Parts: sequence; C-alpha cells; structure tokens
Amino acid sequence: MFLKFCWLMLAGGAGTLARFGTVALAQRLWPLHWSVGTAVTNVLGCLLAGMVFGWLQNQEVANDDVRLVLLVGFCGAYTTFSALVLEAGQLQQEYGWLSALGLMALHLVLGGLALAAAWAAMVRWG
Repeated sequence: MFLKFCWLMLAGGAGTLARFGTVALAQRLWPLHWSVGTAVTNVLGCLLAGMVFGWLQNQEVANDDVRLVLLVGFCGAYTTFSALVLEAGQLQQEYGWLSALGLMALHLVLGGLALAAAWAAMVRWG
C-alpha cells in the first residue's frame, strides 16, 4: 500500500507540473480575457484519460494500479474542476452569467468529445 501511495504522489506531482506548464504556454499563445489555459488543460486531460481508459480495455489484464496512477494521480492533478468553477465565477463577475455558463459548457462539451474520441480510437486501434 505504501508503494501505491508513492506512485500516486509521483504521478500527482507530475500532473501538477504538467498543468502549470500547459497553462503558462496556452496563456502565452492565446492571451484572452478568460483562462484559455484551463480549457486547454482540461481538454487535453480528457483526451489523455480517454486514451488511458481505452488502452486499458484492450489489455489482457486491466491493471487497477496503472489505472489508479494514471487516471487518479496524473489526470486528477492535471485537470481540476475547482479551477474551472473559480474562473467561471470571475468571468460572471466581470461579464455576466451567460459568459460563465458558456465557459463551463465549452469545457464540458470539448472535454467530453476529447474523451470519447480518444477512448474510441484506443479501443479500435490501441
């Protein structure tokens, strides 16, 4: 069990660092009024989660430890719902509810599409 915690901490740390880098790069590439970095991170995280989940389904033996480390550890640290809600709240204060709801819908729709596409691709070709 201790080793599992160590792997989770390493994967979570890696996810956090990857998130920091992705947000910084996205904000530099697309300096918009809303945090495009969180959107990019969440969509990429959903894409990765779909790939991992689809890949694990193709394995002879689905390894729960690999699923735990990659999905809970890395992807859990890489994407955050709290960041989305905070940014939506800030957007609502500045631009109104429609902008905030649009931001949340964008994350959910693009994230869902990314996850579904990656999952289907990995199940079919992975």
